[in-house]
Amino acid sequence: MSAGWAADASKLRPQAALSRPNAHGPANRPDSGPSRVYGAHRAARRGGLVLRPNPLSFARTPVCRPEHWLWVLELALEQASVQRLMRRKRRGRDMILAVAGCLAASADHQTGRNVAVSFQTIAAELHCTPGTVKKAVQFLSLLGFHIEVCHGRDKLTLDELAEARAMGAESQRAVASTRYLTIPSWARKLARAASVAVNSAPLPASTPVNSEADSEISSPTRAHARENAASRREAETKSPSRGRRRRRRTSQPPTDRELLFAARLQARLPWLRVHNRSAIARILNRSGWPLEDYAEDDFFDITEARNRALGINALDGSQIHDPLGYLRHMLREAHLFASSTGHVSRAELRAQREHERAQRLERQAAERAAEAARTPAPSPWARHSTEEAPSRRGRDVDQALLAKARADLERIKRRLAGLPQPADPDGRS
Repeated sequence: MSAGWAADASKLRPQAALSRPNAHGPANRPDSGPSRVYGAHRAARRGGLVLRPNPLSFARTPVCRPEHWLWVLELALEQASVQRLMRRKRRGRDMILAVAGCLAASADHQTGRNVAVSFQTIAAELHCTPGTVKKAVQFLSLLGFHIEVCHGRDKLTLDELAEARAMGAESQRAVASTRYLTIPSWARKLARAASVAVNSAPLPASTPVNSEADSEISSPTRAHARENAASRREAETKSPSRGRRRRRRTSQPPTDRELLFAARLQARLPWLRVHNRSAIARILNRSGWPLEDYAEDDFFDITEARNRALGINALDGSQIHDPLGYLRHMLREAHLFASSTGHVSRAELRAQREHERAQRLERQAAERAAEAARTPAPSPWARHSTEEAPSRRGRDVDQALLAKARADLERIKRRLAGLPQPADPDGRS
């Protein structure tokens, strides 16, 4: 713990003048007002079960001290783009820093890892609701300031209950998520720029005690000494033969479309959940994946088509040692395969089907209109004519058969009544 952070066993308090926490931290930060104490109390951790991730999966994840992490987070929250995001998400700066203080107090002092504190514990300490704490933690994950390495559970198995009881937590029935505190690359650049600006800031002019003192006339001012001093030697750059200076990439905050794409990738690929969405969104941006042309489902369709064409199977999560590197490889190969085969996205197929359906409906409407124009309209005076009566009733009646049936019926009635039968037109009785 550095001298600029007065940390005891109960709290973390930022002081007026901060010294350099580590090699990449600030130095001699000027006083920006009275120090504020957030709800981060460094209490003794109770014994209990804590989820531990696979150490090989996070061997390349950079570590950071909690005090340096808090300082960089304050710098990031002062940026205009982050403030616009806070207004759009309706998040408060004080609540974010308060929750961040609780996370920093629960983290390891040297690496910033093993943050295993629940939302209910932080809410009880800050006198707020667990939903408020959850929103603040989600905002920190959106900025890339922590990653969730193990997801918590509300129920424990019998083996985990026995392990928790062996550790002294007999009443433990749930386990909190385990998180690692991280500093994104764009925030590290802000910290380096702030450190350089603080180191090169001129000293404030001192107020003279006596304007006629000899010391004021004889002692040169800092500006005068700087003018009379020898010019500083310019830094030598490497010659083209010895190697070129590598150009640093500029990191922009990820867009909402990239973050949504990254979230859906994490939902379909469990081995990507060990990294935050900002890192995945940066890989999407650098790989040049056309988000406007291909969506998430198109990416998986192209990958499956490529694997079938090459006769290979996708790697399992236990076989992937560098998830981000493997994702970068998948994006590059899928883009090349889609460009070479002319893969049609689902959106284009859907639009094509809608266009064909609209054309078919238009053609059917035109055919019905042409058929109606060819068929003459029936006369209103012919609706009750005898010719159309059978068709109007839905049957075709033969008048001769009807007359014969009536004659047969009359003959049967007379026979039953004992009356003589009339003579037939053919001469039969």
